[in-house]
Amino acid sequence: MTSAPMRSEVFVARTDAEAVGRANRTETTTEPAEGVSTPGVTTWELDVLQSVLTGEAVEDVVREGGGDAVAAGREPGSWLHRMRGAMLGETDTGPWLNRLRPELTGALAAATEEQLSAAAAAWAGRPELADSDATDLAGVLPQLAALARDAGAGQLYIWSALPAT
Repeated sequence: MTSAPMRSEVFVARTDAEAVGRANRTETTTEPAEGVSTPGVTTWELDVLQSVLTGEAVEDVVREGGGDAVAAGREPGSWLHRMRGAMLGETDTGPWLNRLRPELTGALAAATEEQLSAAAAAWAGRPELADSDATDLAGVLPQLAALARDAGAGQLYIWSALPAT
């Protein structure tokens, strides 16, 4: 029996407070998504994507910082905060809310269709994404790029949660 992938969505918000409000709606309502549904994608997969798009080693991407947790429901300095996830609820299954790195948003916004196609193949081919569906990843990348281009003064955030058991 295969387990369901982590639920996740990337969306735009102008402030962390707006992002928390949006993330709370995602968790508690059945409203249509305002962002891009990214099942199985976490901050780690996005770190790998930034590495693919920019040519930086993924270790360097992670060391840079900037993919900050949006603290909501847990105190800064807690183990969860240090792991870059901000819990909005009180369960071990999340949800978590993180701000995407500006470098990733910029790389997505600047990428051409050809670059996105090549990046999708490279992203899906990474060992870190061995359990991911290459077709799903290829389909979500142009949507993420369009979201990044349309972000304007906003920032991109990722909301994620483990499936309910």
